[in-house]
Amino acid sequence: MILHWQRNRLPGGGGQPAGPAGSGIDSLAGVSDKPGVKNLFDLSGRHALVTGAGGGIGTAICRGFAAHGASVACLDVVQGAAESAADAVRDQESRGFPIVCDVTRPEQVSCSVARVLDEFGSLDILVNLAGRGMLKPAADIALEEWDHIVNVFLRSTFQFCREVGTHMLERGTGSII
Repeated sequence: MILHWQRNRLPGGGGQPAGPAGSGIDSLAGVSDKPGVKNLFDLSGRHALVTGAGGGIGTAICRGFAAHGASVACLDVVQGAAESAADAVRDQESRGFPIVCDVTRPEQVSCSVARVLDEFGSLDILVNLAGRGMLKPAADIALEEWDHIVNVFLRSTFQFCREVGTHMLERGTGSII
């Protein structure tokens, strides 16, 4: 896909761009019909694992990957959220399946990655998105809560990167987000 930036000019040739929110950009879209130009966003035949898939951003990422042809494993700690994200993938006519995993439990992370590899045979994309913010002053956060935050945001990200990264290194390809 080749992106084309289109600018509207003010009437009378004022030369100032106009567009949404004063950005001057009317659209950022378009697919090139030129022969030999490959769709830069084509993910056909690719396999993705998205942690935190049940949240708003996670589901949007799953849906976006699926819209461009990827199969997506939708991982979340809440079963209904993982299933909902997988449904969103299937709504895009791509292969999606839910995985329930508590990312603070290393054995569940390992089993989840193994399950995805069994299902897809390979992984091309990992998105580390698991986690929820805590809206309170640092002085009010208990040490146990802090440990949980570190385990979700940092430790699980490291473990997923290590587990999936090892597979990607063996294949010689892959992307971690």
